[in-house]
Amino acid sequence: QQTQKVPHLPRIWEPMTVQEVRRARLYPAMKTQPELPQGTSSLHDDYIFKYLLVTSNLLFTVLGLVTLVVGLWGLINKESFAQEKISGIGTDPMLLFAFLGLILALLSLTGCVGALRENMCLLRTFSATVLLLVAAQVLTAIVLYSLQGQIVEYLRSGMLAAMVRYQDDLDLRFITDEIQTGLQCCGADTYRDWEINV
Repeated sequence: QQTQKVPHLPRIWEPMTVQEVRRARLYPAMKTQPELPQGTSSLHDDYIFKYLLVTSNLLFTVLGLVTLVVGLWGLINKESFAQEKISGIGTDPMLLFAFLGLILALLSLTGCVGALRENMCLLRTFSATVLLLVAAQVLTAIVLYSLQGQIVEYLRSGMLAAMVRYQDDLDLRFITDEIQTGLQCCGADTYRDWEINV
């Protein structure tokens, strides 16, 4: 009589080391985790990458919040929410500061929490948004390069319009002064352009 070999059945629960648990969390969809070459410290690299991502996103979150606070402070300081000024709030440059600060803070916070909690949904959202922003920047650079002539003319006419309203709009005056100081120029073409403000 032949004895039949019973195949070895795995136990339902086998104790796992901390490293095996972490690798199982990193590669949940894979039936077998990839074998690491001898001397490889993948877990150490994962920790470094994780906390580098958390730290950088935390810094950008703080930067975004500071930008948001500066924008809101500028709007409140200039009384942009007052009844008589609320109609022109859409053209206020401080609104752009507040909006960009809010977007930066939310995006960075998503990346920070996603990396800290190892939440794949948040990390995918963060990665997709960053990729979209990079793609939008590249596309914007291509469009700006192809429309150079029209943009120069648009900026020139905008500068001339700013000179006409220079005395009436404090925000426009500040921006015009900053542009001329930064570019070390006077007027759109020459200093004689300022004669339209007389």
